[in-house]
Amino acid sequence: MNGTSGFGEVRPFTSRSPSGRFLKLRPYLIFFIVAASVITWTGGKALQAADECSGAYGLLEIAPVEQKEDIWCWVASTTLMLNRLGVSHQAGHPPYRPYTQCVLFNVIKNPVGIDCCTVTHPTGVEECKQLGWPDDVFDKLGVPYTPGGALPWNWIKGQICPQKIHPGVYSPGEPFIYVAHPPNGIPHTYVVKGFNENWPNGPQVLYVDSHVSLGSTPKGASVVDYDCYYQGICLNSIYIHDGDYYNIRRPAP
Repeated sequence: MNGTSGFGEVRPFTSRSPSGRFLKLRPYLIFFIVAASVITWTGGKALQAADECSGAYGLLEIAPVEQKEDIWCWVASTTLMLNRLGVSHQAGHPPYRPYTQCVLFNVIKNPVGIDCCTVTHPTGVEECKQLGWPDDVFDKLGVPYTPGGALPWNWIKGQICPQKIHPGVYSPGEPFIYVAHPPNGIPHTYVVKGFNENWPNGPQVLYVDSHVSLGSTPKGASVVDYDCYYQGICLNSIYIHDGDYYNIRRPAP
């Protein structure tokens, strides 16, 4: 890591829009959006005992979600976020119905002539074998979010750690999604749900849900070096960072 790249600036990034165009956002705009989100109260709550956060360590109480099909990582990531936010399938028709991955896929992709929840191996059927992006889900369901590039370390801490509003009342810490891919590979989504500045094998790591297998850390998280996330410099390979989705919020009623 060189200069202030890990702490003082947002990496240039390309964020995909639903129409397939690519949108370039400037660092000062991202700074304004993130700063506004930190100081705006969107419904405070008492800090949950299971959410751990200190100056050097933070880990949210989020159960890992394994993707049900081999190309449904984007479905797994967004299902996790929707259910954490309490976004109900068939909104307005109580009781609350959490999304399952196949239900969310059906809602977003609307496969013609088939229900991907009734197929034994959905991605063996062409209509259910479709790639997608988190913004496909968020835009269709009206879920507010901020698209961005790789976040500086201190901004990640501000995203994960709850922000104190009043004595004993905090805005909730929230996970966020990032997308990366190896050269000549397809993109994969990850949910970042924690950080550690004092990891034994490196100064800074992220705890992520990769949706592929359970990690060995608490709450089933896998460990990703910050340099791997931020610069794509991983242990045995190079990854291209496609973009992040953060400040993900429950839709207005």
